[in-house]
Amino acid sequence: MTVFILAEAVAARLREMGFLARTIQIYVRDRTLESFERQQRLGEPTCLASVLTRVSMELFRASYDWQQHGGIRSVGVRAADLVTAGDYRQLSVWAEENRRQEALERTVEDLRRRYGHFVVQRGLM
Repeated sequence: MTVFILAEAVAARLREMGFLARTIQIYVRDRTLESFERQQRLGEPTCLASVLTRVSMELFRASYDWQQHGGIRSVGVRAADLVTAGDYRQLSVWAEENRRQEALERTVEDLRRRYGHFVVQRGLM
């Protein structure tokens, strides 16, 4: 759940500032204060929270060993290698789906600005 919240915040800031991210980075610190960072370059720049979350979780699952590290003290999600959203738009098979997802995320951000952060929440099973 924490990664979802972090990814949504990063995606909102990217859209607000008019950027797309080409690289997603995660930062993890365990209970012994040992930390590491991992990053992955994306095939196509994005500002979608769903993509940031998916990539962040893939990086985390591939890198974190619960047996070795135990509990997590802190985690962070970061966007890097930014490009201006207006300058970069590559056509893809998923372009229409991405536009719909971005419109949905912008609508949720607008509702949260108007009525408070908890007016719309992500459901997890």
